[in-house]
Amino acid sequence: MATYTPKELRIPTAITATYATIYTATAVTGIMRTYVFNVLTTTHNAFLSREAGGEGTVLVENQVITPGVPLLQNGWWVIPSAGILQVKADSIATNAPNFGAFGFEYA
Repeated sequence: MATYTPKELRIPTAITATYATIYTATAVTGIMRTYVFNVLTTTHNAFLSREAGGEGTVLVENQVITPGVPLLQNGWWVIPSAGILQVKADSIATNAPNFGAFGFEYA
């Protein structure tokens, strides 16, 4: 019988200005329930995508992250088996934003 297993899809860590794969659903279906972007002193813009940023896969595009005000969303985003999550920020000179994602794996 299939079960939902709680999973930290991405431990909150700094992100870069280039799309990077932060989670791969390997032989499971990933379910992102919550994600958060946070920055301490410099405003940045955030990007979050399922797959490779293709049409219809972008969840967050060029969203402003204000210092001290986390960009936090709750929902039910499915990452199919072998699917990926990718994240990036705008040009980063100082104070890179952090990103974390939490949810379940279904198998």
